[in-house]
Parts: sequence; structure tokens; C-alpha cells
Amino acid sequence: MGGIFNKKLASVLLKAANVRPEKTAGLLTREELDRLFLVIREFVVPVKETNPFEQAQICAGGVDTAEIDRETMQSKRVPDLYIVGELLDVDGICGGYNLQWAWSSGYAAGCHAAAGIVPGYLNNSHAAGKMMTFSGSEGNRTQGKQERKKHTYDPDQSAHASRGPRGRGHKEKGGKAITASFGVLLGLFPELHPAVYLAFFFIFFSVVVIVNPHSLRSILTFGFFAFNVFLTIKTASIQIGCFIIAGIVIYRHLIRHNNGPVRISILHQR
Repeated sequence: MGGIFNKKLASVLLKAANVRPEKTAGLLTREELDRLFLVIREFVVPVKETNPFEQAQICAGGVDTAEIDRETMQSKRVPDLYIVGELLDVDGICGGYNLQWAWSSGYAAGCHAAAGIVPGYLNNSHAAGKMMTFSGSEGNRTQGKQERKKHTYDPDQSAHASRGPRGRGHKEKGGKAITASFGVLLGLFPELHPAVYLAFFFIFFSVVVIVNPHSLRSILTFGFFAFNVFLTIKTASIQIGCFIIAGIVIYRHLIRHNNGPVRISILHQR
């Protein structure tokens, strides 16, 4: 059973079939095998409730993609306003698709924003001529395409997607701030120092000095990121852009921070 099912699940199945766990497969009687087969085939796990909103991995809702230029990620209503990641009404199943969306949309926005500062920038950019594709509700999830949500809510998916207590478009928690910001910073190529700073401090506070809760970790990450940009980057436009990114993320996490207990560990050692 251990090679087929998770150990904890295997013990539950054996108990339900009234089979002693210490018994090897070769010693099971025909009757025990039949009971075990029926239990595995017809085993039902009743769902009592879904995980709370705080454990949601994906947020649904946001700015309608029809209001965004899919080539530049720029708002059609507000010039020079770029909207990416979970700020848009785009979400997919778990498996890296939402992270990829945050990276790709952030990179596209960063490239086109940089083009307005550096003449001829897009001529040397990998983003030149590329467009984002919004598949709509007919999107094929098996191919990893993003799917825009309808104005409905499926409680069976609430462990993965949640609209939160204030309904559609509420972005209480998403976890894509660093990813989207990193994608935007990649658009500054060949100036990659800001992206390296952000990646370094994110890894440092997530793996080396592990800071919890997540909101405090993000505040520290973007705080140190902005400080290092201030010390090392001399281009005023890049400095201002990085400060705006850091300021927005820090502000959003500060207003969400609940002043709960702070836990700090070194390399998972308590």
C-alpha cells in the first residue's frame, strides 16, 4: 500500500477494510483483498468546509482585460498606467500559470514603459512585437492558458481561488507582488541590478532568515530592495520607478499587517 498511496491514506484504507497494517500483501486472504478493493473503489471523503480566505492561492476579479492594451499592458483609460498580474481579471489553475502570468505581464509592461524613457529600447528587446493573449472563458486550461472568470463563484475551487469577503476584484491576498515587480524590473535590461536586489532579498528572507508573517517578509524585502537601489543606481527615472513599486507594495502590506506574532528562524531552525 505504501508504494501506491500516501502512508496516512493507506492506514485509513486498511482500517476501513479491517485489514491489519502489519500484514504483507502475500498473506492477505481473498476475503481481505475483496474488502480492500471495495474500500479503495468506493472510498468517499466528505468535504465539511473549505480553507479560509487567508489560505487562498489565487484571487479572482480585477480590471477587465478589455480595458488594457494587450501589447503594452497599458490602461486604455489612463495613459502611462500599466496594469499587470493579479490586478487584472486573469487567473488560472494552480501549477505555475499565475506566476507565469505575473512574470510575463510584468515583463511586457516594463519593456514598454522603458521604451518611453530610452529611445529605440524595443528594437533591442525580446518583448518587441509580442502581445499578451486573453483567452476569455473559453480558454483551454490543459494547455496552461489563462482563463477570465465569469461573475460566478464555485465553492469547490475556494481552496485555490477566492474573491474574499468584499466580493469581486478584492485583492486581500495574492502573493504575486514580488513576481510581478520582478517581471517589470526585467524590462529594464540591460540594467538588471534592481531585479537582482529584489530576487536576492526575497530569497534571503524566505530561505536564510525566514520571516513570518508573509506581510512583514514582503515589507522587509521591498524595504531593503529600495534602499540598495538608492545606494547604487544613479539613474533618476529608474530610482523613482523602483521607489514607487516598493512604496505601493509596502503600503498595501502595512495596512494588511495585523500586528500578530512575528516569527524569525534561521534556515528552518527554530
